[in-house]
Amino acid sequence: MVIKESLRAHAYLSLYNVATDLIIANRILPAEVNDAFFARWKSSQEIYKREIHENFHPCPLRKYLFTRRKCAAFPP
Repeated sequence: MVIKESLRAHAYLSLYNVATDLIIANRILPAEVNDAFFARWKSSQEIYKREIHENFHPCPLRKYLFTRRKCAAFPP
């Protein structure tokens, strides 16, 4: 759902010549998470990452890992 909303926003911005400089994907599970509880979530994320790449390429994509604490700002 969020990917489709982002695509729609990207399309609307493009209509008014507003460029999209960066796509941010957050709450990505780290590779070291191997618990069976997260297996379905990780496989879904792989599908979504491919979908993001296909829909927003060549716009740069920055991925931020899921953390236990809330992130107040994204580091550069």
